[in-house]
Order: sequence, then structure tokens, then C-alpha cells
Amino acid sequence: MPRILPRLLKALQNAPITPGQPTPPSQFIVRRRRKLSLWREVPPVDWSCRGRTRSILLDDANPFKDKLFSQRHKRLPPRLKISQNQDSSSLGNDRQRVMTEEERSWQASPYLRMLGSPLRDCVITGCRYPTDFMIRMGVVQSSGPRGSKPKQYVIPSGFEHPKFSSHRTPRGFYMICRPDAVDRLAEQPGSYRRYSSHALLHGKMKEQISHLLRLRVIQELNLLADRVRCNPQGADTRPVLRRLTRAEFTQVRTTGHVPYPSAVALLIVPPLNKDPTTKIRPTPNYTRLPDSEAAHSIPRRPSHSLASLYPTSTTGSKINYAGTLVGLPPPRVPLYNGVPLFPSRPQRAALHAALNGVLSAERRSRFRQRPHVGEHLAATDDAEGQTAVEADRKASHAYLLCSDSETLARADSVPLAIALWRLRLWEGDAFVGGAETLRGWSYDPPRPIFH
Repeated sequence: MPRILPRLLKALQNAPITPGQPTPPSQFIVRRRRKLSLWREVPPVDWSCRGRTRSILLDDANPFKDKLFSQRHKRLPPRLKISQNQDSSSLGNDRQRVMTEEERSWQASPYLRMLGSPLRDCVITGCRYPTDFMIRMGVVQSSGPRGSKPKQYVIPSGFEHPKFSSHRTPRGFYMICRPDAVDRLAEQPGSYRRYSSHALLHGKMKEQISHLLRLRVIQELNLLADRVRCNPQGADTRPVLRRLTRAEFTQVRTTGHVPYPSAVALLIVPPLNKDPTTKIRPTPNYTRLPDSEAAHSIPRRPSHSLASLYPTSTTGSKINYAGTLVGLPPPRVPLYNGVPLFPSRPQRAALHAALNGVLSAERRSRFRQRPHVGEHLAATDDAEGQTAVEADRKASHAYLLCSDSETLARADSVPLAIALWRLRLWEGDAFVGGAETLRGWSYDPPRPIFH
């Protein structure tokens, strides 16, 4: 300390600061580093031997000793929108471009986004799957009473959105998104104890994972409301989330298909009733810990499935005279039932509030886009007929989530569709036929084929 003070005082004397002198703003601005790609333009090489008087190894641009010829890196991925300043600035040797119409349609598909996620190895099956079809587990250390040895536990990691929780264990492993994988993990402790020899599994692992998957759906709804609120352009023609009318929902239930090509999910979430004793509706649960009601929730009946797949049209593949299918079948949209999807009433109240929050943001965006008075119903001579028309025009409990190349320009609803599909994977509705018929998704790794 005595040696530092004289040098510090000398440095302050040599660089005095005049009172009232404005400090340059560049000292406080932290510039974000731009993500540069390693792509470089490969110079052309004449591989032909015509007119050559010496070997290609003696050239200055030699592909055998110059690393520039052997480096093959990807370009920067295209972006949905690029500002004018960013487009004019050079990002190294590579510049980002705007997505084409076909690339925007790929980006708006939740299934392609899930298949395009990074590949990881499953500790249970030994196979490699996209990470969106898996769950990540990590090892943490908990401090016990004074004088006792700290314990290590295996907990879910990276389930919440980084905006709400940045907690993520540095080391972790992946396993398939199925509840029986936790039982298999407990039967094979060696699969996770290679990361920590003293790690333990707690008894509430399934309840915690189930709660965190449902919490991620609520978080994605809150983020979707923020995206819709920030971009109100086209809210009246391209809604991201809307409620179906009673007539539209009746048509879906009668015909058995969802006649909306841009639909990616359909949620049926009725409002919660008041408690018969307290006369109070349940308080929404946004915490990371499961509530007491979720532990004692009644299991859903076999007739009330969590999700069902509905085709978007009645036309599709047909069987010709030879008995073979001609054409592709129409895409299917999952219809989620709110009660089995969120069996806990406090968490279902949070889901209903988050859905209404997105609708409120859509309503404000439409008003900012075109402030006008709502359309009135046409007057009819028959009072009963007018009442029936008004009843059909009322909103139902069905929420339609859309995602296509046009809605992607307003708000990205694909993360919400992925969160819902991951919850369907965890509940087991996506696996039909049993584990013995699912080659690659079962616990038995595929056998090698010898020719």
C-alpha cells in the first residue's frame, strides 16, 4: 500500500481533470462486439495444366501449404430484418443478408426449428437427438449444517428463459424428454455419476421438471406479449394470437379439422371458477417451485387427452386403384386441453392471465394501427335470429396461435409452440405405440447392421 499511493498521486497530478469539463461519452459507452464469421473469399486457382511451365507447388497461392484454401467456414446466417446502418457497415469479410420468402417460411415452422437445434448425446439411450427433444440436467452443491459435508444433487438446468433466470450449471448432460427417463436414470446412477461421483437424485424430480416445463410456456407468453406490443404493424390483418368465435370453434369440433393454414397450436383454456368456500379465484403461480395443489392434482381421465392432432384441411393424400397413397397428407395442428395441460389451478390461472395479456397487446396494436369503432351486427327482423347471431359472434375459450412468414415479421411465436410441444413430449402424448415400437426413441440403442 505505501508503494501504490505515491504512484497513484503522481498519476493524478499528471492528468488533472478541470472542474466542469464534460467527460467524453466514449469512456462510458461499452460497444458490443459484432459477431464476425470466419468466412473468407477463396481466391481462384487455375487447376488446369495448360500453359504451365512449373509445378503448382511453386505458386504463391498454393492450396497445399496455404491455410486459406483449406478453411471452409459458414457464412453469417440470414436475418429477418437488417437496419440501414447495419447493412451499410461491413461485418468483416462477410455481410448478413435478409431472409427470402422461403427461408421465412422455414423459420416460422416450429418443427423445423426443433429439428435444427444442436445435437447432443442422450445418457439413457446413447443416441443423438436435437436438444429441443431433450432435457438438460446439471449437478449443484448444497451447503448443509455447520460441520457437515456438502451434498451434490442432480437438478434440471436451463429450463427457464434467460430473461427470467440466467441460472445454468456449467456442466450438464442431456436425456430424452420423457418422464420414465427419470426412473431409468435412477436405475443407472453410473450414467450421471461420471460428472460427479457423489451426486444424488431427489424424490421430486418429475414434479420439478413438469412444473418448469409449464412455467416456460407462461414465460414465452409474456415475451410474446412484449413482442406484439413493440411491433403493432399489421395487427388487424396478421394476428399472432386470437380467440375463435363460438361459430368457428363449433365448426372445428364438427368437421374435425382446423381450417387455418398458418395455425401452429390451438389452446382451450376456460376461465377458472371461484372457490365454493372462499368465493375467491386462485392466485396465479409464477414461482419456480411447484405448489401444494400440483402435488395432489387429480390425474386426467383417459377420454380427456392433453393434446390431439387435427388436420388443417380435409383434402390430402388419396389411395389410387393400386392401393398406394398418392400425395402428402395435410399438416396437423395440436389442440391442447387446458385442464390436463395445467392440472394445477394456480398455474392454470397464470396461463389464462398470460393468454389474455397477449390478447390485450393485440387489441392495443389494432387500435394504434386503425382506431375505429367496432363493427356492429346487422339488424334482423327476427329477434331470436338476432340473438343466435350474437351468440355465434361471441368469443369462445379457444385460443388460436398462428405462425407463418407474415406473422414472423410482427412477432416470433415459434418459441411458444416449441414450449407447448416439449410439454406434450414430457406427458407422453407424442409417443404412441410403446417404447418397443419406437426405434431410436426407445431405451434400447439401434443395433449395428453388418453387410
